[in-house]
Amino acid sequence: MGSLMFRLVLEWSARVSDLFYEERIMNNAIGYVRVSSKKQADRNLSLPEQKEQIERYCKNNNLNLINIYEETKTAFVVGRDVFAQMLSDIQHDKTIKAVITIRTDRISRNSDEFYQFEKILKHHKVQHLTITEPTINTPVGRYMNRDNQNRAILYSEELSFKAKLGLLRAWRNGQFSSGYIPRGYVKDHKTKKLIPHPEEATIIKEAFLLYAEGLYSYTAIADFLN
Repeated sequence: MGSLMFRLVLEWSARVSDLFYEERIMNNAIGYVRVSSKKQADRNLSLPEQKEQIERYCKNNNLNLINIYEETKTAFVVGRDVFAQMLSDIQHDKTIKAVITIRTDRISRNSDEFYQFEKILKHHKVQHLTITEPTINTPVGRYMNRDNQNRAILYSEELSFKAKLGLLRAWRNGQFSSGYIPRGYVKDHKTKKLIPHPEEATIIKEAFLLYAEGLYSYTAIADFLN
């Protein structure tokens, strides 16, 4: 009788352990945090803040957080190493049931890449859960997720468009906005235009005049000016 009871207790304990393990597998989740640059990380939406929100969300929703993927790279261009590793892990680790981000735009600001992400999640029956843009795993919920993604793409494209307009406006006004300043010039911070350097400009002019005579090589001119 005692041995039978002991065996039943062992079997019950093993079953409870199995059920607990199955429940943890069913609730396995991974997180993904991203900033576009170190400058953004220092200004707002820092990686530690994103990680803290994901950890709190998992705790409050009984999710077993097994990993958080961390990346500092723009999501407007495809080819992020950490993101690619996460997708690979999703395809090979069948215990992953959810990907958690604080917003949809943390995943990508490129439509082709986002749809590929959705395709992989759908094939492997993995949910994408966003903390500040909660949606449900239904056709309407997935539509809302894509709508959030389209707004994120629009935001990035508008920023890029405005930046290009600013560069074009500066160029038309004769202003220097970015890039390498040619030797012999210096930027006037009031007008934002390039002006001759008070010392180097004379040397550069002399170098061009010597070369224009056709009698001197680059080396000879450099030796002469030094």
